[in-house]
Amino acid sequence: RILDLCGEANAVYVAGHLRGDPRAMQERIEFSDLFAEVADEIAAALARARAAGVRRLVADPGLGFGKTVQHNVTLLARAGELSARLGVPVMVGPSRKAFLGALTGLPVERRDAPSLAAAVAAAVRGADFVRLHAVADARAALAVADAVRRETHP
Repeated sequence: RILDLCGEANAVYVAGHLRGDPRAMQERIEFSDLFAEVADEIAAALARARAAGVRRLVADPGLGFGKTVQHNVTLLARAGELSARLGVPVMVGPSRKAFLGALTGLPVERRDAPSLAAAVAAAVRGADFVRLHAVADARAALAVADAVRRETHP
């Protein structure tokens, strides 16, 4: 019913990528072609949403959901490509995820700085939205990144 309700209410629907059971999200899933498979599976979810009358759509590549550290890094780096391929904005949610712990060695309660770094990197690479716990810090970091991104040289 969620798709019907989103269509009726003109609400935004975020099509997130997840294979398998959400309770087993830390189990690694095999991909032959990570980017293509994630894009195709989200595209199928977007098609179902459109068929239900949903017009306001966002894609989420599902960081941390059955993906390896490298999978997550790749999806962050290719956020803009994913948006272009799907024709909708992309949102990433790297906040305090296990892959950041694997990259930095930091426990979950100390992962706000790596979360900000991941969000800024994804935004520079084309992510339209980020989802983080440290909202005020994210807003400030992204304002600086956006100013640098907009800077042009004569």
